[in-house]
Amino acid sequence: MATIIRRHATVVSAQWLRANLESVRILDCSWHMPATGRNGKNEFNLKRIPRAQFFDIDTVSAPSDLPHMMPSASLLSNAMRELGINSGEHVIVYDGAGIFSSPRVWYTLRMFGGVQVSILDGGFPAWERESLPIETSSPTKPPQGNYDVDKPDDSARRRIITLEEVQQFLESGGTLLDARSTGRFSGTDPEPREGLSSGHIKGSVSVPFASLFDTKGCFKSPKKLGDLLDPFMHGSDVGVTCGSGVTACIIAAAIQHAADHGCLSGEASQKLPRLYDGAWTEWASSGQSIEKL
Repeated sequence: MATIIRRHATVVSAQWLRANLESVRILDCSWHMPATGRNGKNEFNLKRIPRAQFFDIDTVSAPSDLPHMMPSASLLSNAMRELGINSGEHVIVYDGAGIFSSPRVWYTLRMFGGVQVSILDGGFPAWERESLPIETSSPTKPPQGNYDVDKPDDSARRRIITLEEVQQFLESGGTLLDARSTGRFSGTDPEPREGLSSGHIKGSVSVPFASLFDTKGCFKSPKKLGDLLDPFMHGSDVGVTCGSGVTACIIAAAIQHAADHGCLSGEASQKLPRLYDGAWTEWASSGQSIEKL
């Protein structure tokens, strides 16, 4: 008999997913930085976890000059229905890099509600490493789902920090964690986006997303994540940021994963971290003050 995962559990293992494959919905949420030369949709078409559908974060995105901004409730609902997702189902998200872009979709679905959602720990590489079943036939379109959000736009978006709110968030005691590499945060390494200065928002804290993983590209144990993240959980609220709003959600997921297991003590860990969605791309391109170390 399939094990029923408790509501809001953040992370599931490849073996757990294998045992529960028929009772969950699966979304490949792969997205890669342009410099990698990888294309998530093309890779999905070639091979995938059985029964997976592809969630494109660039398509399910609000119209903006900024990349993959948080969609509206109606856009998300329509996209999820096209993917065959029904309200109340348990959705497992994964990506081809390990843990990179899938937490962005996890965050989106946690923010809007309507389904239970968990991240496959280690993503598709972990699935392949354990020699679990892979589907290589052409993807098939599922029947239309009936998914709808639990929270309307104005309610869900209270977890989003806008450009205009960043300074107020910090001044009111919020802690803003930046997932970019140490070099990009300090200003010693270039940004991957041409013409964008590196550096950081004054008052933000560097937590490189890679520091949250073990040597196999899975999340560190909840205890180790708690040791790393608990010092940041004692302000009025926690926010996350990165280059374009993708890897920031890895920090958010790590916080929730540690909190699931009682490994965080701060009050701020008991709610979904806030997300500065425009992230460094917006901040550095809009004339804001840039700090360097």
